[in-house]
Amino acid sequence: MIALYGQGASRAGNRLALAVGVAPVQMLYACGIMFFFSAALHIAASLHWPAELTRRQDSCLWRPRFWREVTAELAAPPRWQNYRLLSGLVSHF
Repeated sequence: MIALYGQGASRAGNRLALAVGVAPVQMLYACGIMFFFSAALHIAASLHWPAELTRRQDSCLWRPRFWREVTAELAAPPRWQNYRLLSGLVSHF
C-alpha cells in the first residue's frame, strides 16, 4: 500500500493494484480478508504437514475427556466454589 502512494509507484503498478482490488479496499475489510486468508493458509499447511508432538506438548492440548473429568470434580463443591460459574458471572460485569 505504501508503494502506491510513494515516489516509486508506477502507472502499471497502480493499474494492476486497482484491477486486483487492493487499493480501493478499506483497511477494515483488508484486515479481515487477510486474517481469514492467512488462517486458511495456516490450517491447510498444518493439515498437509502435521507436527510431531512430544509427550509434554500433547499433555497441554485440550481434550473433551479432560472437560468431563473437571466437570465431575466440580459437581461436589458448592456453586460459589465453581470457577466456571464465577468466571461466567464476572465476565458479564
